[in-house]
Amino acid sequence: MIPGIKFSARQLFIALILAGPLLFSLGDRAQAEDFGYWNEFVLKHKIDENLSVHFKSEEWFLGDVSRLGLYNFTSGLTFHESKYFDLEFNYRYQKLKLFTAWTEENRFEIIPHLKADLFGFQFALRNRLEFRSIDGNDSLRLRERITIKKDFKLNQMAFDVYISNEFFYDTNVDDYNQNRAKAGIIKEIFPGVKMGLYYMYWTLQAKTLYEANVIGTTFTISF
Repeated sequence: MIPGIKFSARQLFIALILAGPLLFSLGDRAQAEDFGYWNEFVLKHKIDENLSVHFKSEEWFLGDVSRLGLYNFTSGLTFHESKYFDLEFNYRYQKLKLFTAWTEENRFEIIPHLKADLFGFQFALRNRLEFRSIDGNDSLRLRERITIKKDFKLNQMAFDVYISNEFFYDTNVDDYNQNRAKAGIIKEIFPGVKMGLYYMYWTLQAKTLYEANVIGTTFTISF
């Protein structure tokens, strides 16, 4: 056992069962063709118990962190229907340059969130329906992400550890063409301010198969 961290044998067993396949997969795929850095900034405001609004921005650097490959801006609102269910609506503007030229995307998103607490772990299932217009061409994409999170306390420092996996189904190609597997930590550094660090293995089937090891950071302000 790690000094200062307490969890039951049952929780440890469940954690190993849940995390094992993902961690094995991450280790097996460590030799990806590219290395990148992903940053996310989130600003949240809670209007009342049932409604919050948010603004998000992301940047992604690829080519061994040698050039900017993506940036986006998202605004939206979330209806907090219950402890176990949220419903989120977003508009996103995004620019992406993976291989050659920049593409411009306008996107509307409908995102139901299902949540549950079981055996001391927090489970979250996010399904995202994306109505996309990329350089004037319309398409639909479905995304599903499952996250398993556990809060820890090391001496007097509290933080969350999580793993997640998300797959993408693109109607343009009528296939699952993207997957993102993550493992990371989140720490509240001030009241209402959280920072996160994670590792992501990303695969994308576009013109060719693209694989990347990505280090990511998150910065969230809630008020």
